[in-house]
Amino acid sequence: MGSKIEKSKPHRYRGRLFVLIDGGTFSAASLIATNLKAGKRAIFVGEETGGAAGGTVAGYLPVLKLPNSHLRWRFGLMNIKPYFQVAEEGRGVMPDVPVVRSIDDVITGKDPVMDKVLKSIGN
Repeated sequence: MGSKIEKSKPHRYRGRLFVLIDGGTFSAASLIATNLKAGKRAIFVGEETGGAAGGTVAGYLPVLKLPNSHLRWRFGLMNIKPYFQVAEEGRGVMPDVPVVRSIDDVITGKDPVMDKVLKSIGN
């Protein structure tokens, strides 16, 4: 089982695609971001993703129980990698347009990342 590249459909979207990312973008979302970034199919705005651009551990996640503490935890058994590989290990997907949210932005409910995208599309 694996992935393959398919030909684009004739009626596909051809406009600019903006992807908002930050440290909360991880796991499968980071894999999608990696493929879009490597294929130069989107403009990334925000901060580095939390998940590694080179892959994630997921798939089958059994619940295990530690013998002494009886603590339950999940452990991923599949190493899932994006179709496009990145050269730099241990980093997430980096934004094309870096925008850092401040603590004041979070407290006041401002979203400078979305504001940047809306400004660039003329809204």
